Amino acid sequence: MYLIQIDDSVPAFFLSNLDCMYPYKLNLRRNNIFLSKNIVIFYNLILATSTGANDFSQSQHRSQLGLDEYNEINFLNYSDPGIYRITCNINGKVYIGEAQNLLDRMNKHFKDLQNGISDCRELQSDWNLHTKDCFTMQVLLKGQEFITKQKRLDKETEIINSYEPEQVYNQHSRREIIHEDNYRLVCEIHGQRFESIKDASRQLKESENNIRRRLLNSVPNYVIIEKVRQGYEPIIANNKHYDSIMDAVRAGEARDRFQAMRRLKSQSRPDWNYKNPEKYINKRGTKQQKKIF
Repeated sequence: MYLIQIDDSVPAFFLSNLDCMYPYKLNLRRNNIFLSKNIVIFYNLILATSTGANDFSQSQHRSQLGLDEYNEINFLNYSDPGIYRITCNINGKVYIGEAQNLLDRMNKHFKDLQNGISDCRELQSDWNLHTKDCFTMQVLLKGQEFITKQKRLDKETEIINSYEPEQVYNQHSRREIIHEDNYRLVCEIHGQRFESIKDASRQLKESENNIRRRLLNSVPNYVIIEKVRQGYEPIIANNKHYDSIMDAVRAGEARDRFQAMRRLKSQSRPDWNYKNPEKYINKRGTKQQKKIF
């Protein structure tokens, strides 16, 4: 059994077989609703909208069709913008999200999690461990008041911050951001070795993002063989020595990597340079420019 709680005005309802779905997508155009193929919409949606619960009840007895009291819920009411929550019922951790179309977004979450390619690695790990039967999807807020993305983002952040950091899958304002090193992933996909994700993407005609997600989420036949540290160029920043550009950025020498790169190449910043003799830029004898990046 799979449970989705819509909101306080609608009782919880069950989808007894999530694998029994039809490929439809919900599109909104000038307040008119169209159904088109390619994206999953729960099969109950089709039962509730294509023929109508009233037609079913008039033509045949409800019990003969195996329908229950929840078949009259109109899923189209939940294609509004708003805020949703995914809860792991085993450990109580939640994922808070916002969407322009709640129904569409929750379906995408389900598909990505089932395929092992969710962007949220920790959520994906728990989904793999506990399976879909141990998760709940719930719409928290919906309506035209959340039509603007910034309004949704503000509310999403407010709800996330109402939890303790360890209670959410999302990035939390009180959780320290861990900066991961830059690695090239040597991998094996369906028995074939690739020296990088880019190489695998080019040969397999599969997007780099999908390959990376499958590797990081330990999808079968997608195996990380080795992590090769790369992109770490020792530099001098403000006459201080750093092992990499990002080390200098984290130390506050530049606002971001792009500003650091500009300063390394700028003739007006002789206190910034590469330590590698092959990349060292001779800035001596150049006229100092007034522009400071």
